[in-house]
Amino acid sequence: MKVRANSACDAVYTDETVLNIATSNNSPAVVTGMLPVDGVADQQLPLRLSWIPGSNTTKYDLYVWNALDVQPGTPYASNIEDITFALPPNSFAYNTTYKWRVVSKNPCSQTSGPIQEFSIVPLPDLVVSDVQAPASATSGQTITIGYELGSAGSLQCLPRRYYG
Repeated sequence: MKVRANSACDAVYTDETVLNIATSNNSPAVVTGMLPVDGVADQQLPLRLSWIPGSNTTKYDLYVWNALDVQPGTPYASNIEDITFALPPNSFAYNTTYKWRVVSKNPCSQTSGPIQEFSIVPLPDLVVSDVQAPASATSGQTITIGYELGSAGSLQCLPRRYYG
């Protein structure tokens, strides 16, 4: 940029100064320290994802997708200004593995971070069997109900008895 100043009382006098202003178009750096760590299993919802920011970053896009699918073109959450994001309850299927990635952004460009995986805890496979209850009951009467609680995936049964 050049600036020229002329005085009203001296039309011949001229002073010219050059001022250089440097701008930066540095790309944002990749995020690091992503949590939960890659490959972790049995996570529960809500699940808090977090990361260490890369330099030159102003916002983030978060991608989360089923590990069997390709990364979607649209982020799960965009323009995040924090370094954490909580996946809400009931937002993902149980007993499923997911991939996730954080994209660092600034007004000039964006940089994709690494892809990591986590899996959501499977629901219990409990089975109630051998229910024993009286054929009838009246109001105010104490009754005993018995049953066996076991796992559908094994033969082991855990007897439980409730009183009401």
